[in-house]
Amino acid sequence: MIELIFLIGVLLIFGFAATLFFERTGISEILILMAAGIMLGPIFGVIDVSAGSVLAGAAGFMTVLALILMLFDGGLTFEIASMVRALPLAFGFTILSFTICTVAIAAAANLLFNIGWLPGLLLGVALAGTSSSNVLSMLGRLGASSQTKAMLAIESTVTDAFTLIIGLTIIDLMIGNADISAAPAKLMNSLSAALFIGIILAALWVVILRRLTESKYSYMLTLATVFLAYALSEFFGGNGVIAVFVFGLVLGNSGTLAALLKLNKKEYEVDPEIRRMQEEISFFVRTFFFVYLGLLMTSSTFKLEAILLSVAIVFVTTIARWLAVKPFASQIPASERNLIVFLTPKGLAAAVLVTIPAANGIVIPYFAETIMITILLTNIIATVAMFANNRGMPAYVANGKKPRIIRTK
Repeated sequence: MIELIFLIGVLLIFGFAATLFFERTGISEILILMAAGIMLGPIFGVIDVSAGSVLAGAAGFMTVLALILMLFDGGLTFEIASMVRALPLAFGFTILSFTICTVAIAAAANLLFNIGWLPGLLLGVALAGTSSSNVLSMLGRLGASSQTKAMLAIESTVTDAFTLIIGLTIIDLMIGNADISAAPAKLMNSLSAALFIGIILAALWVVILRRLTESKYSYMLTLATVFLAYALSEFFGGNGVIAVFVFGLVLGNSGTLAALLKLNKKEYEVDPEIRRMQEEISFFVRTFFFVYLGLLMTSSTFKLEAILLSVAIVFVTTIARWLAVKPFASQIPASERNLIVFLTPKGLAAAVLVTIPAANGIVIPYFAETIMITILLTNIIATVAMFANNRGMPAYVANGKKPRIIRTK
């Protein structure tokens, strides 16, 4: 017990140091924290992540908790005007990129190991998108236009939903429990339910917060409402992650939305204390989340076949994203097109699918190992892409102290 408490303290200090290191060098703390997880788990064995361990047993809960808090933080800090302006471009690019990447990955997996088209498409769906938690953590310190930031944020949030919903549908097809013709309707119902619940709960909570201005516990009550938004959305068939992001987006822009409705903007603006507390909680969760991703890289992960397939996947998805950018090139600044191509970190949405096929009796060669190695490789590439993009920019842009889409505190 004492060792665990000591380790938590050390990791928090390490997380703070990693953030400072990023601000001085441009090397993302995400990669540093993942490296720390790899050292603590598979290399030195300080933390036990084997099947049956306490950490392995709590993995599902920790995954959901991390996604909820990080997506709420992402929504809370984004300016809604930039999101609305980027919506047509973001959705067009997201659907095209996700489709091309999925097919390209499935083709590569079949060409190399002939795993079958349904298993190949499942691997493609798992790795075609970008991770909202990883991308949103990077955007605050990314030197790019507000449109590009909003586009990357929307893409990552939507593809998280695509990965989980379509991925689970493919698994159901593989075990004979799903009708493929119902998949599009299921996806649309999930997205619409999430949007509806996120907007309604946020609107109600903004009104309630006006009457809690003197309460010491307004942040904790807000956090409770965030958890309710996730749970209600999942209960009614929606995507809880998107509901939480929308809740944060409406709450964070409540003053702007109130002004559009001819209401007093200052009366409806979110309490700065809520923003400050969320920053602290997000730092805590972000630190342990990325260390946890590193812990998932066990020594058995790095098989030669999985490494070869992962490298092939990174190669074909890079080409696929380059092709997906082409139709929208006139709407994207020329200096930021390569950033969009290479900023594709994978994360928990992909990791969630790692164990589900095996749990349902489906054996896919190198499936879990390929996903984990691709998560590592894409986060390395995204870090390099962000570093290259920020190099030579003004300090206030490159270190995130005055980002153009994320609110200044």
